[in-house]
Amino acid sequence: MLYYKKEHGFSIIDLMVAMVIIGAVSAVSIPSLKQWSRSYNVQSASMDLYSHMQMAKLGAVKENK
Repeated sequence: MLYYKKEHGFSIIDLMVAMVIIGAVSAVSIPSLKQWSRSYNVQSASMDLYSHMQMAKLGAVKENK
């Protein structure tokens, strides 16, 4: 009867390859995430300005000014 050694888990080589792949993907994606973040901040600021302008308009109408 033949006995086979069962291997469980990952080898250090498998883990290193996974880390290299994750590092490469994150290095490629970071510039696009920064651009998205800037765009989101500008959009958020414009929505805040619009909201404040609407509140000022409502206050002016309420006070008849």
